[in-house]
Amino acid sequence: MLLLGIVLLLVLVLVSAVVLTGASDQVRVSGVGIDVSITAGTLFVVGIVVGLLALVGFGLVLRGTARSARKRGEVRALRREAAAGHDVEAERGRIAAERDQLAADKSRLESTDRGRLPDGRPADAPRPGTSAPHAGDERLASPPERGEPPP
Repeated sequence: MLLLGIVLLLVLVLVSAVVLTGASDQVRVSGVGIDVSITAGTLFVVGIVVGLLALVGFGLVLRGTARSARKRGEVRALRREAAAGHDVEAERGRIAAERDQLAADKSRLESTDRGRLPDGRPADAPRPGTSAPHAGDERLASPPERGEPPP
């Protein structure tokens, strides 16, 4: 591609040199009610200038559309992040509510008597629905003291 571009530029330079040096004939150009008589070389240069200006204009249009497409993509990405942020905020709210509930439970437990459960039963009382330890069963009555062998 690079070689092809260089060859095309060399051909353009050669054609331009031939046209500019050998073109002394007058050319009559008319358009939009205007008649102009110029040399062929001048017409060639004007054509090059117009072509370059058209190239610059197309380049600006392409840059502008690429820029606006990039901005639209960024806006789209930011909107996706913002939508994901709402999910994060909801999760933060749920965690904060859970933390507050746990703090309330902890303070309620700390405010009860040390040896009693929140429903008023002694801490060593059996749970409702479970059977009480048998009076003769020493294993269930109380745990062994430190240093004492288990029964």
